[in-house]
Amino acid sequence: MIPLYKQYCNQLLTLCENNHISYNGLFDVINNPDLCSLLFDPTNEVLVLLQDSKNSGISKCRLKKYKLIRRLKNNPDYFEICDIIHNIKEERKQIGKRLASYDLPTLNDSLIKLGEDLCPSITQARKKLKTIHINIYDYDAGEYDKRTDLTSLRLDIKKNHDRRYPLDDAKFNRELTPLLQHICF
Repeated sequence: MIPLYKQYCNQLLTLCENNHISYNGLFDVINNPDLCSLLFDPTNEVLVLLQDSKNSGISKCRLKKYKLIRRLKNNPDYFEICDIIHNIKEERKQIGKRLASYDLPTLNDSLIKLGEDLCPSITQARKKLKTIHINIYDYDAGEYDKRTDLTSLRLDIKKNHDRRYPLDDAKFNRELTPLLQHICF
């Protein structure tokens, strides 16, 4: 069974391919709260920002994302894309809540499936999880065979922007920190 998050991502990928929109670029927008708010902004503030960019020192990367947002807003599938993005953001919150609510037996069960030893306390189990390198979406889906090393995890996240868990969401769930790794781009 395909996890709900992956189903939403596949729907978004299909819409992006049909409308010639960069999938990873769109996830860069989704993962950035400021840019994502522009995507859902009914006042078209992005047009003002694009006009102002001619006179200010906005980076080329930021300008590219503003143009992507403008293209999305002018797209006939805009509302369908926004619905899927909203579903993705809600599913991410649900994943965060689900993972934050794991108790000791659940964590120990996960550790056993990952080939690790049992831990006597929830604190030790979370510390042990910190040493295991697995994508948070794979961990939630129970795909423990996708465990990898830190370098491969970084490359995977750099290549597939939809597999990046947003830092702003993680800050609200302190229990998620054992599953998060410092990824530099």
